[in-house]
Amino acid sequence: MMMTLAEQAYEELRKHVLTGKYQMGEYLRQRPLAQQLGIATITLREVLQRLEKDGMIEIIPKWGAKVKIVDEKMLKEKFVIREAMECMAARLASQVATETEIEYLFQRANRVDGMEESDNPSRQEFVREHYDFHVAIAKVTHCEELVYEIERLNLFNVFWINAMLIDIGWCKGYPDWHKKIVEAIASRDLQKAENQMREHVQVGLKHCIQAITEKSDRMSIRQYVKVVNRFV
Repeated sequence: MMMTLAEQAYEELRKHVLTGKYQMGEYLRQRPLAQQLGIATITLREVLQRLEKDGMIEIIPKWGAKVKIVDEKMLKEKFVIREAMECMAARLASQVATETEIEYLFQRANRVDGMEESDNPSRQEFVREHYDFHVAIAKVTHCEELVYEIERLNLFNVFWINAMLIDIGWCKGYPDWHKKIVEAIASRDLQKAENQMREHVQVGLKHCIQAITEKSDRMSIRQYVKVVNRFV
């Protein structure tokens, strides 16, 4: 089934936002953007509303649409929801996943862990593999609503990590991190699976907060220098 122009525009614009083509806080000029996407401005507004629902942009009345700025408070709130959803997915996967599905999870885990251990991993490729891994766990639960929510939460991760150009080098300190999650799921011990996922999400949050704080500090310094340079 062919996608409509609006659907094609949504996918293309979402890809640009997810890969960090637009900076956080950057306004999206609607008329040139509509021309670039080959759609009418009224169709673009529908596309922007979908992206706002995805949590990637915000529409400000009388000002327009801009790429959402992620701060520490927003990140913590997203991780609260993510922890609840991911832990439930791990429990359910441990309970209902078939041996074939678990073998597939091991394959996905090895791909993510292999990228973490490489000398110069691509940030965009890594966050994509990481997204696919967590969504794969959700899918083996065979709970469609859970899959939908985990897809949205992990898309948000892809968005802000790429938008802020976050360094993923810290992951090297946790070898076989994702494989351990699958091993816990494969044990059929629901509590063990939940605990392993909870630790994963909480450790991830700690490093993400550190990264976003350092990034924000560097951005603030650059903005300060830019202002000072106006007067010298």
